[in-house]
Amino acid sequence: MTRRYLAITSSILLAVLTVAAFSLTTQPGRDLLARGISWLVSSPEQRVSLVGLDIDRRGTIFAEQIQVEDARGAWICVQRVSITPHWRRVLSGA
Repeated sequence: MTRRYLAITSSILLAVLTVAAFSLTTQPGRDLLARGISWLVSSPEQRVSLVGLDIDRRGTIFAEQIQVEDARGAWICVQRVSITPHWRRVLSGA
């Protein structure tokens, strides 16, 4: 039972990652991913918006703007952000 559960879970995860990878090749896909990330990290008290998400072939992540706001308005806005993760370390948990 657990082996079958692991196989099904792995297949679903692979399918989701494949769709996410292909969605990054189109602007609507990147916008959808940015909205999803914004929704995940926002709370009822604070809203995080992510605009202009992009990723290059080396895995560098770019965002045109990241903004955090609460009921009184925006309190931080960062523009033209780039992050170059060490993907092997990220994936291995190091």
